[in-house]
Amino acid sequence: ADLSQKKNIVVYNPKKGYPFLENIKKYAKNIKFVPIENMNREQVIELLKRAKVYIDFGNHPGKDRIPREAAILKCCVITGMRGSAAFYKDVPISAEFKFNDEVKNIPFIVNKIRDCFDNYEERINKFDKYREKIMQEHHKFIEDLKKVFIKVNM
Repeated sequence: ADLSQKKNIVVYNPKKGYPFLENIKKYAKNIKFVPIENMNREQVIELLKRAKVYIDFGNHPGKDRIPREAAILKCCVITGMRGSAAFYKDVPISAEFKFNDEVKNIPFIVNKIRDCFDNYEERINKFDKYREKIMQEHHKFIEDLKKVFIKVNM
């Protein structure tokens, strides 16, 4: 992603954590929120390339695709604490970007969004380890398969 093209936009999946997200949007009327809906893959990628923040307060049943793509495309990722998002091992982002989806946390979430907008060049570096882990997953998957099948064939 070309960092010079990044805008103060928050992208979200309206199918995940939407009731809570509506409360965030009401609190932060001056922030531009763009849902990922009625878009093909290329349009989603272009949107994430332009956005500075991706938020996801849905249930994280495992490795969710969109937060990982957002991180690769240099979005700051802010999540809830449901499912795998609660565990650093599964979603290795700093705790400062993870919030319980409670109304009392909305001012802190909005402040974190603004912080990501205002200090984007610094904050995006906090996702380097997450991006590295994502980029290594294909190689790790192949290595894990080799371990399994080598043991099975012995």
